[in-house]
Amino acid sequence: MKHVRLFEDFVPTREERIKSKAKILERIYDTKINGKPLYTYLHTTNEDVCKKILENGFEFYEFTKTVDEISNDIDTFNYKLGLRIPYGNFTVIIQTLKPVVNGEDVTIKEPFIGEEGDLIFTLSPNHVKGYFNNKNGEFVENSNFELS
Repeated sequence: MKHVRLFEDFVPTREERIKSKAKILERIYDTKINGKPLYTYLHTTNEDVCKKILENGFEFYEFTKTVDEISNDIDTFNYKLGLRIPYGNFTVIIQTLKPVVNGEDVTIKEPFIGEEGDLIFTLSPNHVKGYFNNKNGEFVENSNFELS
């Protein structure tokens, strides 16, 4: 007789998905570093782009259009990750000691004109804590992460 596994055996329950995301949030979210307030942002994309961001920094034209600021709230975290599903299965964690208001204040190299005519800024790879896989929660830490 052939053994048949139910579809439910392969699909995590809502509670399991929330627990998994809660573990990720617990690992990535800090409110302070060396007594200073910390701002945490997410950028969802594919794994190749995540690797490039770890190495070269985060390029952007308007920071708030490409990232979501998060707090230590699991419902908001899940909601924001859900909104970005179309952009990929991997999410970069960016942390700064000040809110990013404009690119000129944080860019580490001369801004340049992008393919669509926008001025592109680059946030240091030192601000990238790492990235995680949205499907299985695997976290890749950035060994160069350092806020000062």
